[in-house]
Order: sequence, then structure tokens, then C-alpha cells
Amino acid sequence: MKLLSTTLILSSALVLAACNAASEPTGQVVATVNGKEITSTQLDAEMGPLRAGSTEEQQQMRRAALQQIINRYLLADAAEKQDLANTPTGAIAKQKAEQIAYVTLLQQSLGRNVPAISADEVQQFILDNPDLFSARKIFLVEQIAIASPRANLIKELEPLTTIDQVQAVLARYSLPTHTSMGVIDALAMEPGAVRQIAALKQNEIFLLPKDGDFTVNLIRETRVEPVIGETATKIAGDLLQNARTNQQVYTRLSEILRDGMKTVRYNKALDLSPRRGEAQKSLGPAPGAK
Repeated sequence: MKLLSTTLILSSALVLAACNAASEPTGQVVATVNGKEITSTQLDAEMGPLRAGSTEEQQQMRRAALQQIINRYLLADAAEKQDLANTPTGAIAKQKAEQIAYVTLLQQSLGRNVPAISADEVQQFILDNPDLFSARKIFLVEQIAIASPRANLIKELEPLTTIDQVQAVLARYSLPTHTSMGVIDALAMEPGAVRQIAALKQNEIFLLPKDGDFTVNLIRETRVEPVIGETATKIAGDLLQNARTNQQVYTRLSEILRDGMKTVRYNKALDLSPRRGEAQKSLGPAPGAK
């Protein structure tokens, strides 16, 4: 039995059969919902960078994106009719959603006007990172996935050297211990991490974080599939430009937090003020391509 996603169910269940508005949308208005206009600008923003190979596929994607906007309008209207935003829980949820939206807009704004990467920088990056390009590594690994591990568990796993040792520790925590095979492409990782993995001794395990989860990995095979020429230049340029953008955004956000923290006052009786460096850690580690 297939498990349908909530998004798909909503898209199927809420498709409008017809528009009963007095006049049909024209020009830059792509649709209306209860008289509220949805513009082509909104649709483009919903699509983001998504692009398809053919015109028909692109239209299918635009129809799906438009339906998601329509779904939000309809469901938000239903919530508004129940006056949910004026409940204590609703007010908190609305405030949080607005703040997240503003943070996203701020990050996008800070990521603009980043100096372009030069051709010399691109070529030097390719030369400095053969494991990503001329000797691009693809690792076939045996791995154990660990969902949202606690910090003390990660600390306990770090000194271990074999899969058997890891499985013994996970068993004590009543966590899954079965292994599966996976593939790690060097191009999907930061260059520093690739160099560390390539330098591991035979049968040495390593931990990889991803979106709050971790995998314990043991390399079973390493393949070399070079990336050269214009393809390497394009990939290297994108990696460097993204890294520079991320660094600019991170630096500016750090400055905003640092200056803003000077205005924060805590209830001393509750002992909730951050210890030294904790506010900075909340942003996560600084990004970097090298």
C-alpha cells in the first residue's frame, strides 16, 4: 500500500471544479480565490528555482505550484472564519510564522550583491581539490543511520573504531543497529570533509551529520569518476559562489545577533541567560568551502 503525502492529498481533494467569480482573471492575475487575487509574481515566487525540461512539464509544475497557493488561501480562510488567530495558541503560531518569514527575507537580502568568483579562483579551487574533480571520489559505504541522537550518545560514539562497537553502544540505548549500503559522492560534501575521509585508514569508521541526524559509515569501496573541463569549472564556480554567499550571510547574521543581544534582559531568578558563546552557537558552525 502506498502512503500518499499530505500535500498530494490536499492537492487532489481541493482542486476547484470551476470559478464562480463574476469575471475571469486576466493579465498578471493567474487566479482568484473568493475574490482574492493570485498574481504571476506570487506564482513565480512559489516556483522558486524549479525548472523542467519541456514546456509541458514546466506548465504541470506551474499548475501544481498554483494549486498549493490556492490550498493555502482556502485553508487559511477556513482558519480565519473560526477566528483561530485570536486564540492564545493561534497568536503565538502567527507571530512565529511571521518571524520565520522575516528571517528568510533577511537571509535572502543579505545574500545579494556577493562579489563574483573569478576564473583564477575557480581554477585554483579545482587544483586544490583533486578528490572532487580530477580524482573525484565516490565512496560505497556500509552505514548505520541514527535519527536525532542526543549529544551524549555522539560523544560516546566518537572514539569507537569498528561497526561492532557502535552496534553494542546503540543496543544499550535500544536504538536500531542494522546496517545498509549507501553511496557518498565527494561533490556533495565540503572539501575538508572529503580530504578527511580519503585519509582514513582501512576499515576505519566515521560519523556524518545531516539535518540533525547522523550516519556511522565504513568504506567498502572507493571509485574514481573524474569531473573535468567545463563541467568541473561550472561545478567549482557554483560551489565557491554558494560558499561565499553563505559566509556573507552568516557573518552579517552573527553581527546582528551580537549587537542585538546587548538589548536582551533575562529574568535572573529563572537562570535562562546563555553561557559564554552559546548565543553564537545557535547559528551553527560557520560555513566554508575550503
